[in-house]
Amino acid sequence: MRTQSATSFTSLSPVGRAYPRALKSFYIPFVRRLVRSLAPPQETSLSPVGRSRQVGRALKSFHIPFVRRLVRSLAPPYGTSFSAVVRFLCLTAAILFFVAGASQGFAADLKLEAQLIWGTNDPKSPDAGHKPAEPEVRKKLKSLPFKWENYFEVNRLQFAVPKDGARRIAMSKECEILVKNLGNSAVEVSVFGKGERVGKITQALPKGELLVTGGNAPNFTAWFVVLRQTD
Repeated sequence: MRTQSATSFTSLSPVGRAYPRALKSFYIPFVRRLVRSLAPPQETSLSPVGRSRQVGRALKSFHIPFVRRLVRSLAPPYGTSFSAVVRFLCLTAAILFFVAGASQGFAADLKLEAQLIWGTNDPKSPDAGHKPAEPEVRKKLKSLPFKWENYFEVNRLQFAVPKDGARRIAMSKECEILVKNLGNSAVEVSVFGKGERVGKITQALPKGELLVTGGNAPNFTAWFVVLRQTD
């Protein structure tokens, strides 16, 4: 019986040593491929939104095949001792936890679009670069207790805000916004005019809804910042 026990232990020793070999053979090539996929082409600049989408696609294309191959390579053979099975299960759980955490980290970025809108009763804007606000924005503004007849789009910008992070965006020479991602599609928006904060609003911003804040402008006009989520 002792001889059988010693033989069994010796045959299982390579199984225990297989874990670091499997990690080395799969993880290092995985990291190299992931880094190459994330490297932008020469003379190419990506916006934060485009960069986040690229990272998400790379994680999706590499994480799933990597985990499948790694789990198959680490699976202990039939007849392996109970302790080796427990080590295998713990290692697999740790890998899955890492993958889930990394995916959630990139998914937490809130992708937003901000529009600077000018409200007036004049039929046309004196700036030829302004264009009429899109129907969805006009409908939202006219549903609020504002007195303006016409709304024109001055500027439009897209950006991403990481969870628990903030981005300061210049909408014009005199207007800036500071957007904080509070999580669960909630944001805090501070509006700055000529460097001074003129307003702050905290609101849930699910997809399909608009956040509107603004103030008065000279010559009986007004300006508004309209914020919404993008895909």
